[in-house]
Amino acid sequence: MASGKVGRTSRLMVVVGDRDTDDDPYMAEAFARRMDLLSVYGLRTRFRRYEGEGHMTVPARSVTDTLRFVASAH
Repeated sequence: MASGKVGRTSRLMVVVGDRDTDDDPYMAEAFARRMDLLSVYGLRTRFRRYEGEGHMTVPARSVTDTLRFVASAH
């Protein structure tokens, strides 16, 4: 990490349901936007809000999207 780069394949996906009552979905989106500033260092971020989903159902909905994001070339 001496070069200041995060890494060639560093990725962060932030997922949230719009019915999430544990946390404010807008805070998750704001966090993802702040992390996107690190793209100049090699971090790739993505934010995804799932309509009609809550805290307990988001993981099942996000598995495929997350795996595609992690495996993508860019």
